[in-house]
Amino acid sequence: MGALTTRRAGALLLSPLLVCYAVAFIAPIVLLFITSFVVGRGYYQPGTSLTTEHYVHVFTDSFYQKVLLNTLAMGVYTTCLTLLLGYPLAYHHARASSKTKGLLTILVISPMFVSLVVRGYAWSIMLSDHGVVNNLLMWFGIINEPVRLLNTMKAVVVGMVNVMLPFMVLPISSAVESINPHIEESAYVLGAGKLYTFFKVIFPLSLPGVIAGTVMTFAITMSSFVMPALLGGPGFQVFGTIIYNRILLISNWPVGAAMAFILVAIVVLVMYFQERLLSVLTKRRRLT
Repeated sequence: MGALTTRRAGALLLSPLLVCYAVAFIAPIVLLFITSFVVGRGYYQPGTSLTTEHYVHVFTDSFYQKVLLNTLAMGVYTTCLTLLLGYPLAYHHARASSKTKGLLTILVISPMFVSLVVRGYAWSIMLSDHGVVNNLLMWFGIINEPVRLLNTMKAVVVGMVNVMLPFMVLPISSAVESINPHIEESAYVLGAGKLYTFFKVIFPLSLPGVIAGTVMTFAITMSSFVMPALLGGPGFQVFGTIIYNRILLISNWPVGAAMAFILVAIVVLVMYFQERLLSVLTKRRRLT
């Protein structure tokens, strides 16, 4: 009886939060999903006809296919580069002293306090034909004339790596920090070198953090709008910019909604396969 009363009390305490969550988040998502099947250009109203035409159009039209490939490429490039840059930083962050760790934490998260728009314009200045990057490359003699960086995939990926680095570093650092230091010491005592210990001990044990970081990085990058719009220019289109264009500029709600849910489906599939990969690797590690 006491346990039942406690459960009811817990349900009553959670009910305001659940109601707010349902009204503010679930209901708009459901309505937007139904809107993706509406015939015409308007949003969903009771009694309107429904169709799957918009999803078929997005998948079969060559323009949307190119936009989808751009979006996937941006997500993959950003995730891979962020992992390559973020893992060493996360490892040193996890192994640093408390004073150094605090300084590294500030350095990692401090860019998050600056608006994406401000960072986007700053990168556009740095990556312009006569910006800091081109001037440095010419000063070192790597190039003889300015290279076009702005309004390209390269500029967008650079900007997105800057945005996503904290989302990669912090989960990996937490995973590395949770590894018992005696395991690493035991590997050294048994004759394993630093490189062998990293690939056979540290990296496999830090895979939960790697999976969490890559999932967040890929998901947020795929749906990003600000950096592609500022650094990619009008010639570089991804799903985020097209969804904004279709819904807010030309009021084609069904096509924009269909693209949004295609994006959601891709991210969910990636998350599912990454979780499956993690479970398989975990089982293999237990067997060995």
